[in-house]
Amino acid sequence: MGVAKDCAGRGLWRAAGLNAVHAAISAADAVCVLRLHERATGEQHDEAADLLGLSGAPDARDKALQFAAILDLKSRIAYEVRPPSKGECEVLVRRATRFVEWAVAVVEA
Repeated sequence: MGVAKDCAGRGLWRAAGLNAVHAAISAADAVCVLRLHERATGEQHDEAADLLGLSGAPDARDKALQFAAILDLKSRIAYEVRPPSKGECEVLVRRATRFVEWAVAVVEA
């Protein structure tokens, strides 16, 4: 999350958003590998959120919904011509930060 926050601090909104999304994806993978010994490998992002929800980690179902909301923004930030706004990216970085903090707590428990 450090790179995402650094990019946000420098006004690099697309880079901040993409780094936040990728940090969340890595965090979800870590939880799934720890708890299920697998990670989502499909092309549909909702598969990763569904797998996380089945992980048995504390609050996994709620966190899977939060993760899905983060993933919903990935295509918009990555591929739309219009750059993401400061507000959109600030919200995304905050959401991803909370999600990654949860995943770190799960992995370190």
